[in-house]
Amino acid sequence: MSLLGMIALIAPLLVVTTEPLTTPDIQRDQVPPQLASAIERLRRGDVDGALADARAELRVNPRLALAHEVVGLASAAKRDWREAARALGEAVRLEPRRSSAWVALGQVALATNDPAKAGEHFRKALDIAPQDGRARRLLAIAYLRQRDVAKAIAELEEGIRSSQGKDADSKLALAALYHDLGRQTEAEGLLAEILADHPEAQSAQLLMGIVQLEQGKVDEAFPRLERAVSQDPRSAWGRLALGVAYRSKGQVKEALEELQQVVALQPEWALARFQLGHTFLAQGNVDDALKAYAEAERLSPNPGAAKLAVAQALLAAKHADRAIAKASDALRAGAPEAQGHILLGRAHAAKNDVAAAERQFRSAVAAAPDSPGTHLVLASFLREVGKADAAEDVLGQYVKKFPKDPVGPYNLGSLYATQGKLTEALAEFERALALRPAAAEPLAAMAEVQLRMGEGAKAVTTASRFLQAHQGAPGAYVFLASVQERAKDPAAAEQSYRKALEKDKDFLAAQIGLGRLYERQGAREKAIQVLQEAVKASPQSPGPLFLLAEVYDRGGRASEAVATYRRVVALAPNNAAALNNLAWLLSQDGQKVDESLALAERAHALAPGSPSIADTLGWVHYLKGNLDRALDLLGQAARAAPDNPSIRYHLAVVYAKQGKRAEALQELDRALKAPGPFPEADEARRLQHRLPSTR
Repeated sequence: MSLLGMIALIAPLLVVTTEPLTTPDIQRDQVPPQLASAIERLRRGDVDGALADARAELRVNPRLALAHEVVGLASAAKRDWREAARALGEAVRLEPRRSSAWVALGQVALATNDPAKAGEHFRKALDIAPQDGRARRLLAIAYLRQRDVAKAIAELEEGIRSSQGKDADSKLALAALYHDLGRQTEAEGLLAEILADHPEAQSAQLLMGIVQLEQGKVDEAFPRLERAVSQDPRSAWGRLALGVAYRSKGQVKEALEELQQVVALQPEWALARFQLGHTFLAQGNVDDALKAYAEAERLSPNPGAAKLAVAQALLAAKHADRAIAKASDALRAGAPEAQGHILLGRAHAAKNDVAAAERQFRSAVAAAPDSPGTHLVLASFLREVGKADAAEDVLGQYVKKFPKDPVGPYNLGSLYATQGKLTEALAEFERALALRPAAAEPLAAMAEVQLRMGEGAKAVTTASRFLQAHQGAPGAYVFLASVQERAKDPAAAEQSYRKALEKDKDFLAAQIGLGRLYERQGAREKAIQVLQEAVKASPQSPGPLFLLAEVYDRGGRASEAVATYRRVVALAPNNAAALNNLAWLLSQDGQKVDESLALAERAHALAPGSPSIADTLGWVHYLKGNLDRALDLLGQAARAAPDNPSIRYHLAVVYAKQGKRAEALQELDRALKAPGPFPEADEARRLQHRLPSTR
């Protein structure tokens, strides 16, 4: 999703082309009755009545700036931008320090795609009213429209600072910007601050859900999005996010239903058409996806950017050639050159054409040499294809070119960490923190490196700084707990998980982390209790159910594990791991082998490369007497996971059944020599002793 699209999604008050402009604050006793009526009608949405009343007032009092402003606001609500600009211009001519009229003029300029002029108007409003957070947020959008991300961030940060952290709307807009820049941890931290003060804030709930979806935290995101939509069941924004969440869970049918309702409610909404196209694409329905995308492109005020978004979606759906064609079309239609080259680079990379991909990424840098993002994309690609020295060179140049940007040393430190250069990595993370002491990503990365170096106490101290930077957000407590546990302090970890739950009693990551901690400590009943609470708090989330089923299984409570895995599969029919585990448990009941086989086949179709799933399916085929199929599957599993003793044992059993004693003995020997115990070790020894006696 584009940067402006994301801001539109979570902050509709900033989208001047779809929201009526805010009516001015007035003192009732200072406003003529006819104009007071116009303002009240405007607030109620009676635009024509407001225009009629305001124009009637102007016939009596043509020099009344407020009346001209109301005419401008009503005209803007009717999308009559020329009349809106004329009337608002007259308002500020008559009363130059009328800040609300300057803000409205800026909004009209944004709506007519003149962000530079909009910026001038918003700055005039701020000269008059420096504490006007709304004007500052709109100025940030004007900068974004001019692709000046640094200035946009600076304005939003100033809005937060000048309000002493109380401007939740500026925090929300900055979180949206961080999200789109890939700075998910910082976005999550800001959103946690908003929700701590305003737990029912729907826009923050929606964006938090989207941020969590982007990080793969579907189990945390889905109930949050459901809760946000339940606050306003008719909310098109909420339904859009819920549709995206359904799609992320693999529930494409439900996603289509939600998004088709959104399109019915808002047929001219390009963003909804885009998401509908994405969902058709997830269904494999390319033709309908392309139709939805064509409508989105038609409705978009920026065809080049719209085509680029479609190209990105096609690439994500593994249609690389279509993506290349669409991205090339986008560049011809005026899409941002650097973004177009980046997408082309990613498409060529998807086709394993490394040389073509690198050319495109370097073209992106040439097209936007002063854009930090192009350099980072090139460096990331070079890392992925194993050109670490070239990546280090690009990042070194980045640090020199943007010496005050902590992102450069952070990425250089991350590169060193992947190379095992831990001391050098720590030095770069320290450099990043010197530039921005509360930056979340360097703190988190530093703690991980310190753990790898065996410096557990230092890692805990760093994680505590991370917690401070996030002002005690639940997610930060969970991170601290994970570091404390790995630093061999489970008691402190338990306390941190508990503090996260004090902040948010239904915080899923804390519930799951605490449950896992208890199980690792051998306190299985405590683990079960915590996970049952998580299931109760998030009944539609398969994640805690899956973990609960695993704990039941490891505790020997097979019937409860089976029942719980069945609930997981009902919620997430394409969860291959749940299908596999359920199939394995059912295979141990002679009456349910047929059901076990059907489940294992489904799991294998979803994850054909998984050795554990191939092992389960191969074993069930053995139980059914299908020895050739069993041998084929177990052989695949053994080749994929050569050190797994259980797979070796199962393969030995099939060889023995076929009378291939030498092969069976070889597999048994490998299984029993593998490091660590395995559940079937005693059976393997008994089979090993039986086989030689039959020669």
